[in-house]
Amino acid sequence: MLVMERNEKSSGYDAYCIYISLKSHFNTKSYDFFKYGKKKIKQSTYMSRSDRIFFEKIAKKHKQKELVEILIANLIQDNNFWVKDFFSSEAEENHIDWKKRNESIEYVFRQDCDVLFDFLEENNLKFDSLFLCGKDGNHPWLLKFLMRKEVSPETFCILNMLVSFMPRWNDVLSMDPVWSEIGNRYAKYEKFLSMSKERKKKMSKIVVDNVTNRDIL
Repeated sequence: MLVMERNEKSSGYDAYCIYISLKSHFNTKSYDFFKYGKKKIKQSTYMSRSDRIFFEKIAKKHKQKELVEILIANLIQDNNFWVKDFFSSEAEENHIDWKKRNESIEYVFRQDCDVLFDFLEENNLKFDSLFLCGKDGNHPWLLKFLMRKEVSPETFCILNMLVSFMPRWNDVLSMDPVWSEIGNRYAKYEKFLSMSKERKKKMSKIVVDNVTNRDIL
């Protein structure tokens, strides 16, 4: 995963601009961090904020790359992540867990696939069952596993890269408040997952091998 090429020191103002930019990326459909880059906000706007001291503290502690990582790690858990939350133990734990998952993303994907495919086998279900929306409004199995934190956000996004189930969910679950919030968040997070063609082939092979060996196509 590559979120920012340079690892420069931040000023409080830089931290504020990054914070606003990533909050906008995860919370609005129109703003794209990769398309528009870091927002350029008036210095006077920053200086007028009553919480400016928190951004100054954050800038002293974290360089820009780590700041981006912390924000991503926490915004995928809660898109209402506030500046004061930076100093919580939960924010630190989310960042540590995020780094661990992304440093061993292929291993995590394999483990998560085992969980999903074991479930399918035990319940005599086929691969497509993970992505089907129930007629009575029930959430797809994969979404339930994500919400219960039984599969990682990265695995969820990688499966969408391979199968492209999100567009259909957006149609079928358009009125569902849970998916309306989660769907946008993970669609935005997927853009931070940088995978080479070779790695994508490896991920695809993991799925194909499981489906074939378990006879669940």
